[in-house]
Amino acid sequence: MLDRDGCGHEDDPRDVLEKAVEDRLAANGWPGRSRVVVLDPELEAWIWDSSYQVNRILNWPGGADSLKRWICQQGFVGEGEFKPARPKEAFDAALRRRGIRHSSALFRDLAREFKFERCRDTAFQRLVSTLRRWFPETRGETLV
Repeated sequence: MLDRDGCGHEDDPRDVLEKAVEDRLAANGWPGRSRVVVLDPELEAWIWDSSYQVNRILNWPGGADSLKRWICQQGFVGEGEFKPARPKEAFDAALRRRGIRHSSALFRDLAREFKFERCRDTAFQRLVSTLRRWFPETRGETLV
């Protein structure tokens, strides 16, 4: 997994980057035994699929709608967009606004309550399908 933002090839589409890295892995002894997921633009895009959980983690005054209005006012989300174009910056700005330190525990808490079946992110769907293929259901349990 890698973030498209900051990878050095930001002008290339996500699928082109994934294929290029998979081809390199195959050429180096991993043919058919690897899968590349390029997060577009970066990992933090996933957290914005569920503004309710982000709102809860931030304890945002006025609720999720107020948080959405604020990130729009700050220029992180344009007209008709679903998520911030710069998700990490938007999250960091919201943390600063609320006086909360950035920590891995925040992401742990978000992941615990995240509604994975609702995530529309293409990279996330690619990751889930790969994990399901590599680790099929056993004893009635599912990964996601």
